[in-house]
Amino acid sequence: MCTDLNGLAYATVANLKPGDIVTCDIDFGCFVPGQRKRIMKSKAQEDANWPLYIRCKHGKHFIEPQIDESRTFYIGIYPT
Repeated sequence: MCTDLNGLAYATVANLKPGDIVTCDIDFGCFVPGQRKRIMKSKAQEDANWPLYIRCKHGKHFIEPQIDESRTFYIGIYPT
């Protein structure tokens, strides 16, 4: 398990799936940190490499860039 500096466990790549509710501690600029957000999966072919996203004021905020170097955890994204 990987945790942040406060001991909160990050969401894992292996367990996070569409429909899950998460919170984020990072100010992505397109939604407020700490808001509960539902994980969505894009069906668009152009999104095939990065299918998971969170709805935001710009449309889709893809979460794959939050994956850590070991490709195990989403940094700044927490299961609820």
